Order: sequence, then C-alpha cells, then structure tokens
Amino acid sequence: MTDAGKLWLKVISMAVIAISASLLIVSFALAARDQDYYPSNLWLGGISLADMSKEEAYALLQSELASSRGDKLILVVGKQEISLPMEEIGINYDIAASLDKIEEELFPGQGVATLVKHSVARGQRQEIKPVLSWNKEAVLEKVLQIKRDYDQPAVDARIVYNHDFLEYRAHQNGYLINVNASMNHISDALEKGILGPIEIIATEVHPRVKIEDIETVKDVIAVSARRINHLSPETSALLEKLNGLIIMHGEKLDLPAIMDSGCEAAMDVGSETKAQIKGAIVQACLQAGMQEKDKHSVMENKLQYPLLLTTSMSEHTLLVKIYGCQTELGKEITLLSEREDVYPEVQIKLNHRLSPQQRIIQQEGKKGFILRNYRVVTSGGKVVEKSLLSEELTPASDTIIIVGPGNIRK
Repeated sequence: MTDAGKLWLKVISMAVIAISASLLIVSFALAARDQDYYPSNLWLGGISLADMSKEEAYALLQSELASSRGDKLILVVGKQEISLPMEEIGINYDIAASLDKIEEELFPGQGVATLVKHSVARGQRQEIKPVLSWNKEAVLEKVLQIKRDYDQPAVDARIVYNHDFLEYRAHQNGYLINVNASMNHISDALEKGILGPIEIIATEVHPRVKIEDIETVKDVIAVSARRINHLSPETSALLEKLNGLIIMHGEKLDLPAIMDSGCEAAMDVGSETKAQIKGAIVQACLQAGMQEKDKHSVMENKLQYPLLLTTSMSEHTLLVKIYGCQTELGKEITLLSEREDVYPEVQIKLNHRLSPQQRIIQQEGKKGFILRNYRVVTSGGKVVEKSLLSEELTPASDTIIIVGPGNIRK
C-alpha cells in the first residue's frame, strides 16, 4: 500500500473512531439522564412515560392507567363473557410496583453496566405490563358464584310410563366448573398483568343413567295395586315424582327419604296416603327380587340389571309396575366416590406497624378437599368406562402471615 493510501486509511479510521466515540458519549449522557427521567421509548400499560420523572409517571398512571388498560376482569364461560368491575373483586393496579418493575426488568444494577443497558434499551420501544394486586378471597367467591350460576348438571336417561306405553328420554351430558383449575388460570393471568379474556375451566360430567343402559327394558316383572283413599293435587305430584325412577344395580330406593323430603308435594301428602303409596311400592319391589333393608322400606337392587319403577292411577287405585332392564352378559354399572385433598397456600401481608423481620401467623392454613362421584362400567371384570357424575369442593383456608417492612422477598 502506498503512503497516500495509508494516510487515507488512517484518516478514515480516526473519523470512524471519533463518530463512534461521539455516539457513545451521547448514549451514556442520555443513559445517565434516564436514571432521573424515563427514556422516550418507554411505555407502561399502553401509556408513554417519555421524559418523565418517577413522580410524574406515578401521577399520570394513577389518573390514566385504568382508562387505558381497562377496569374490568373479563372471564369466559363456554361462549359467554362475564365482565367484572375490578373494584368489585378487589383487583387494583399497583403503580409503585409497576414502576419498580421497570428498574428490575430494564435497568437492574448500578454503575457502568447499568449505563450500557440504558443505552441499549433506548434502541426499540420498551413495553412493560402493569403489576396487579388482588384479593384472592374475593376472586374465589366470585368464581364460586359463577359455578353456582353456570354449572350444568347431567340429565339421566328416563323411561316414563304413560297410558300403557314406555316413553324413552335420552340422557344429556353436563359440565362442572373446576374451581381450583380456574383460580390457577386466573392467578397466572393476573401475575402477568392480563385482565382477560380468561377462560374458566370446566369439566364435562356424565349422567348416572345412559340411554344404552335402559334401552332393552321391555318386560313387566312385578306389579301391585293399592287403593288410595284421599286423592289430591299433591298426591298426584308425588306419584309423578316416583314415576320413571331408575334403580341401578347396587343402588337403593329410599322411600322414607322421598316421602319425607322437603319438597312441597311430599310435605302436603297425609301420613295415611304416604303409607298406602309406600306399601304398594314395597310389595312390587319385593316381587321384582329387590331386598328390603332393616324393614324400613329402603329397597336395594342386587339384581344384575337396572329396574324401572312406574306409577299410575286408575280411579282410586294406585298401580305400581316394575320393568326389568336386561344388560349384556358380564356388564356391571356401579357408583364410585373419590376424594382429592386441596392444600392451602401461604399469603404474606405487609404491616408497617410491625418492626423489620417481625412475622405473625394470623391464620393457620386448613386443608380442603374435592369429592367426586363416578359412574363406573365394568365388563368381564375390567373397567371400560369411568365418567364423572358430580364434583363438590370444600375450599382450603390459606395460611396468612403478617410481616414487617423489609421482610418480603420477591
């Protein structure tokens, strides 16, 4: 290379170095400024914090964050959206924690390393999701309310006896909201600053009696008749309740419980009429091969197939018929109950009146449980179907610990 070429290369190199140094100095100057004012490319919850101090950003977010980001929690049940005001269930924007999150995620540490990260962060838009705080108990109560409102129980298949004809009514599956899974899903979303739409988790449930279990009912295997002295609309309603009952293999027909239930029809039927109805049904059940438990009108079906109970009136005479339901050889349908423990979590709450490092257990946690009932079908001694029939949750109680300042570690 000639001397002239070397000179030009040296000039160009010095120019590049000078430009780079100038850019670096400017970047470090801006980065140093960013430690007091937020850079122009910083957004939190859709709101620009460009060139603001922390105090200015706090005031702006306090006035505009809810309108920008939303003030409702959106839950989805099936195809339906449920919109819940945040204040109704104790959800709030934690603005102080949100501003701390900026420092933790973008500019952790101190010194030259921080300045480098500030200068790099200025290159592209930095979007930070706001931090949310919420009242777990209030959210849980709302999910439990949604469960009460939206659970769809399964509907058993039925056979209704009507004017000497058997009318078949097919079963329908239902669904039950899974409270634990839904709470975990909601908590995960809120931890990420997301207000929805958040799906409520539901589990499909199946009926106790399916149409295929009873579609072969055809033969009357027992019949009884009993005169009813006092007829009334309440008596007719009670007989209608009894008409079409399916008693599966291994199940009991608890006549006293039905007769003395809290429903209006049963309560308004006289004791003499109840005794006449009960006597007719017990007689038919015994003819069909059912067994009476302890002579208390609780009938148990130990036959290898379901039974259908029908009731009808002819003038003042109650007619009770029991139909046999023959299932395939070796097939057995039973009920199974299972219990799953639900373990408590730990909540840490800050109390500025306590001294640093002081911890007080306000509430000891208590274990809850989920009770599930299943319909189990076995064939040849092997389980071929296990379908959820019902689910009941007894929630756990969290352990609550009150701590003084400086005792919470994120």
